[in-house]
Amino acid sequence: MENKINTVFLVEYSKDLSKKLMDSNLQDKEFVSGPDIAKFCSIPQVNYFILRNLFQTWLEEREKLRVPFFDYSSPEVKEAIQVYLNTLSHHIKLDKELFQKLLETAIYDTLELVLSPFKFFKSKVVKVIDGKVIKGGIKNELKYFKYNRIVLEDLVSALRNFPLNEVNSEDYFDTLHEIIQNDDTLLTAPKSVVAEFNEISAVTIDEVIIDYTESKERVLIPIAEIEEPRVEEVPLQEALVEESIVEETIDSLNDKFKGSDVKPLYESLVEKKSTDLYSSLNLNERFLFSNELFLGSQETLKVVSDSLKEFDNYDDARVFLLTNYSSENDWFEKEEVESQFFAKINSLY
Repeated sequence: MENKINTVFLVEYSKDLSKKLMDSNLQDKEFVSGPDIAKFCSIPQVNYFILRNLFQTWLEEREKLRVPFFDYSSPEVKEAIQVYLNTLSHHIKLDKELFQKLLETAIYDTLELVLSPFKFFKSKVVKVIDGKVIKGGIKNELKYFKYNRIVLEDLVSALRNFPLNEVNSEDYFDTLHEIIQNDDTLLTAPKSVVAEFNEISAVTIDEVIIDYTESKERVLIPIAEIEEPRVEEVPLQEALVEESIVEETIDSLNDKFKGSDVKPLYESLVEKKSTDLYSSLNLNERFLFSNELFLGSQETLKVVSDSLKEFDNYDDARVFLLTNYSSENDWFEKEEVESQFFAKINSLY
């Protein structure tokens, strides 16, 4: 059964827990390395999601580095870049402030994955572009999942029945919903995972799930009894490297193009103030607002952010949003998130 998670609480809990873990594990370190990530948290899924979030950020930055002078499709170039990326994956060096943002998101994602699996896999595993879902990258997600991995395994198998690389989003979501229903008794038990987090920092099932009752809890196989994944796991350090999508290089995660106008990755992500809504949000806020207010679409959140640049004051921006997005996205049921969203917008004017 899909639970309705308390997203406001979960965002704050993720922030608090990330600070606690940072203080206890990295007090004497200036930077965070790959070995630090591998053993950072006692909950392995959090560590894997840190790498997943890191790699997703890496992909976003990679798109900014495309230079029109080279043939990135050349086999020799692809091979050389793959060697380069494999080398980089064993020399991770992260600024602590950037790492904390990745950690916050990893904690949130881990809890959402087990508390509300359909919502997680619908909004955070694929991107819907023009009503289509690209199948290619889904299989590559397997390396990052310890909990509810069976959903991805069955999803990869089911999507083979669709001949094209693009799948209609409605067909994809119907398939996903059916898989989660069929796998229900094999999914990771929410109470077990919440208990794991509670050992690190106090939290209860009633705090993370809205209107939780015992009758809503699924009768699930305990984590320890779940069969080993059918797909061979990839070592944690190697999970950073994507094998199927490599077309161009990056110089470093924290230091690129010295002397040029291109900002280092960590500087662009930790900027505190921006006239652009989307760039002013941290990773958790992007997930919170897109999931709760825009049906899980970060693309819509980006469109809204661009639209707000046309308004000179907060009042006009608020009227625009209420007129165009409030009713169709049921904001009246999400007052806390809506208030937090408008407070963020108000701070920009």
